[in-house]
Amino acid sequence: MAERRGISSFSVLLLMAVAAVVGIACFPRLKVQYTPSAATRNISVSYSYPGASARIVEAEVTSKLEGVLSTIRAVEATSSISRDGSGSVTVRAAKRADLEAVRFEVASQIRNIFSKLPEGCSYPSISLNSRGEKTQTAITYNIRSALPSQEIADFVERELLYPLSIVEGVSSVSFYGQTPFEWVITFDADKAAASGITASQIRTAFANYYSEQIIGMTQSGGQAYGVRLRSAGADTGAEQRRMEAIPVANVDGRVVHLGDLATFRYQEALPNSYYRVNGLNVLTLSVEVSADANLLGVVKDVKERLSELQRGFPEEIGISVTYDYSEYIADELDKIYFRTILCLLILLLFVFVMARSWRYMVVIAVTLAVNLLISVALYYFLGLQIHIYTLAGVTVSLGIIIDNSIVMIDHYARCGDRRVFPSLLCAVMTTVAALLVILLMPEQERANLSDFTWVIMINLCVSLGVAYLFVPALLDYFPVQVAGEAARSPRRLRRLS
Repeated sequence: MAERRGISSFSVLLLMAVAAVVGIACFPRLKVQYTPSAATRNISVSYSYPGASARIVEAEVTSKLEGVLSTIRAVEATSSISRDGSGSVTVRAAKRADLEAVRFEVASQIRNIFSKLPEGCSYPSISLNSRGEKTQTAITYNIRSALPSQEIADFVERELLYPLSIVEGVSSVSFYGQTPFEWVITFDADKAAASGITASQIRTAFANYYSEQIIGMTQSGGQAYGVRLRSAGADTGAEQRRMEAIPVANVDGRVVHLGDLATFRYQEALPNSYYRVNGLNVLTLSVEVSADANLLGVVKDVKERLSELQRGFPEEIGISVTYDYSEYIADELDKIYFRTILCLLILLLFVFVMARSWRYMVVIAVTLAVNLLISVALYYFLGLQIHIYTLAGVTVSLGIIIDNSIVMIDHYARCGDRRVFPSLLCAVMTTVAALLVILLMPEQERANLSDFTWVIMINLCVSLGVAYLFVPALLDYFPVQVAGEAARSPRRLRRLS
């Protein structure tokens, strides 16, 4: 008994109350998802190279990145995809490799090789966090305005990307839908003909000067030759001066430069597609959340931050939510919570019908609440996620938790000791041992059921502690009547003995 072990019943009740309060404090901090975030051994590196063909992307970027990433010791295999204007390289880490160390080495190799990539190539980004978990798009917004799409993009990049990206739990913020700007160079056919310069010579001059960039197209016909060149530079004046100085040909000892034959305009490119809402240009802003973060909490923080930023928006720019994954998760989890609570009420009703005592049912309810709250604290400290599988584990374990409490309550109320505990321990350990079989399943199935298993084992182990310590301490102050026996206080039993 509590007193015989040197711990008073009051001390036990106080410690359990403190543990329950810790569980209440941990509850809103739990990582809530809809499905488990399975870890992956793959790390993806993506990049863009605007205006470049798939062949140029492969030769100038993909092959270089794949070459250096494949030399990493812990990398088991690499694969790559090159597209027009973009590409990606995926590396698969060895089974027992430290993913955080591999990711750090991948980032180091990218930093070393970046200076050797073409000037227009973006800095490659890594798609996984240090734990090897996939991020997921949590919420997307439509940003609408009558302004040109590039001006909207400049506003988003200047005013929204950084403030939203520093929200805790956000892994990345991106936007798309804008039409890029380009240089349009128009050649005077009469000047070119007077100098004896042909379109072929102009193409050759471009190819020689921009040997590492791709020339989009050459148009001929009528009185002018048109060449479109994608520009990644921000200083348009300096870029124009460089292009004007490109030597085209030597005519009678005089070097003819591009500026002698052409005029230059920096303008919005012809869009590949149009997306308008009520006649307004629309950009899409996407926010991704780390898999180990509380998605519901992060999305709430993102909405609050954006609401603050929106007060400073110009009148001609509007924003609206187009996709919110947190709403779907909240709806589904509410259904699961309702079913779990309904299951709990049915179990308590069954206890009341069998014991025919409100006092008995209250003791069961209190022990169950303490058990679940202590378990919640352990979920938080062990980093377990709350999703449909863990909630299913909680529901499955409720019956066994109540059984353990019933057995200890009945025995302690009759005999005033804990001699039934070894039987409870053997019964629970048998169940835990059976659940450990899940850890021997293939990796994919084990990833889905591991949290389910751990939740049940935690609940059952906590129920043993509650049955051994909390139930006797509670009955010392709140005795109950069991079937076939008059209500007796264990303290009175001890005095009589």
